[in-house]
Amino acid sequence: MARSLASREPRGARLVIGIDGPTGAGGDLIARQLSFALGGSIVPLTDLVLPAHRRDDDSGVPIDVDALQEFVMEPAEMGDPVRYPMYRPDDASLIEWVDIPSDGPIIVEGAFAFAEGLFEQYDATIFVDCDATVMMRRRAMLWGGASAEAWDVTVGESERRYFDSAQWSHRATYSLDTTQGVR
Repeated sequence: MARSLASREPRGARLVIGIDGPTGAGGDLIARQLSFALGGSIVPLTDLVLPAHRRDDDSGVPIDVDALQEFVMEPAEMGDPVRYPMYRPDDASLIEWVDIPSDGPIIVEGAFAFAEGLFEQYDATIFVDCDATVMMRRRAMLWGGASAEAWDVTVGESERRYFDSAQWSHRATYSLDTTQGVR
């Protein structure tokens, strides 16, 4: 897959790859492997999570899509420097500005990466899925049982609705099932 992605011609100035999938499916690991193989930079969507008071309840998307568009997607297309704000998820205060190196692909990774018209803007898309029980076990191992349960209450339902309605696995350039692990 990395060889195929490396040979893709970007639509804009930089190759932009989107990786989407349920939390715990392994998208972050795929992103790290691709970043190593391609010399790219990762934009984890966890950096752009909106606090509950700033979310649009109608869309159910907890990511600042406008910031992703303005600070990552548009500059990447134009060949401008990519610099985006990393937010504190509880109150949306600025933690820091993250500068992306000016060479190599950009890999946008995280649940909701294909939301609100973003899917069509990527040069390649990867959908990562996994058995629900395995994802729950992975989240609990990473965050602890209570945090994994809190995630399920706060984000889980909107994530399930998002994935159930979109059928990304059939639309993405690549679709991976990581139930047996990531190779």
